[in-house]
Amino acid sequence: MFFSKQLNQFIALAKNGSLNQAAESTNVTSSAISQGLILLEKKLGKNILVKKKIKYSFPIMAWSYLIK
Repeated sequence: MFFSKQLNQFIALAKNGSLNQAAESTNVTSSAISQGLILLEKKLGKNILVKKKIKYSFPIMAWSYLIK
């Protein structure tokens, strides 16, 4: 159902809180993280991220989609 690369990118963003730090921890560019997350949201059919300036927050509903 999920693409493991995009799911790993989502987890990295959740742990690190910023695209740059998530990119560094997964050895890809921040652009690749961003594109992967867009793909994951399209696959889920839901917005799972809320961007706040340079940090991201993760609504509780986002986690419920991922653990099903």
